[in-house]
Amino acid sequence: EWEPEDISPHEEFLRTHWEFQREKKGDFPKILKKLQRMMEGLELHFSEGQSGALPYMKNGMGFWHGGPVLGRSGQQMRGEQVTTYWNLDWKTWDYPTNQPSKIPHRKGILTHPAWLIAHAQNLETDPIHRGKWIQEKLLAGTIPDVPITVDAVIPPDHNRTLRQRMEKRTGDAYCWRCHQKMDPLGFPFEMYDDFGRFRTEENLEHPDNLLKEAKRDEPNYFRASLPVYKTLPVDARGVLKGTNDPKLDGNVKDAFDLIDRLAKSDKVRQSIIRHAFRYFLGRNETLSDSKALIDADRAYLTSNGSFDEVIISLLTSDSFIYRKSNTEE
Repeated sequence: EWEPEDISPHEEFLRTHWEFQREKKGDFPKILKKLQRMMEGLELHFSEGQSGALPYMKNGMGFWHGGPVLGRSGQQMRGEQVTTYWNLDWKTWDYPTNQPSKIPHRKGILTHPAWLIAHAQNLETDPIHRGKWIQEKLLAGTIPDVPITVDAVIPPDHNRTLRQRMEKRTGDAYCWRCHQKMDPLGFPFEMYDDFGRFRTEENLEHPDNLLKEAKRDEPNYFRASLPVYKTLPVDARGVLKGTNDPKLDGNVKDAFDLIDRLAKSDKVRQSIIRHAFRYFLGRNETLSDSKALIDADRAYLTSNGSFDEVIISLLTSDSFIYRKSNTEE
């Protein structure tokens, strides 16, 4: 209902949004046209009580082609402007332990789409490598290489979920010796698909299971036109072993339960400290580095989980400052 001249009293505010900064000042027809196109996204966020303009393009050019999209492929982050969405001052933001926002179905890095996608196959999830990452990176475990005599392929069956097919294949005694350290840790993340999207049902993507073909004029919530397949319920149960804490080890009901237990584990915390040591010192730890590791762990605990304090502790340790002389020289 607005006319171009109605933009004038609001131009200064609109230009706090990076998208409007691209338009020439006073070009009210173009600004109005852009505002109309983006109104759905703006209403979506301002209705949630935000006072800053949208820091990224919610309704705009898609990744593959032009046109309005809603979701990951249409978002274009612009540095410090992202913080305005949460009414934060990026200059004083110090990454507190308690984050300012809650996102449904997410809890830390292990539920971040980037991690989930990195540990997924082209067309399916990958519980094996998701579990392997947790076993090696967080629980300080080791997994041997796949024997050359093993055909490491999950047989196809378009009437079963990936978990059901895996349990039939890797459940064999010969395979389970190694897979028992990975699969139970990876299965809880079956509540996310290969794109890292939360789900309660798994699509059985096969022509025999097609219920409805994709139609351009019938997009889903994410503005994508996708076919509809038969589904089966996701089983996200798993087992945690290896924390050396009987209060934490045991059956877990889903990824959130697993993450909560990992977060309480001394062994997981110390594993992360060890990885930080290796990164900043550029080498593996030795017995003589025990004090540096203990001090870094203590710095983390006494600072209520500040990774900055861990870095300071490592970079001021004798292990970092001094180098032993080579007695053979």
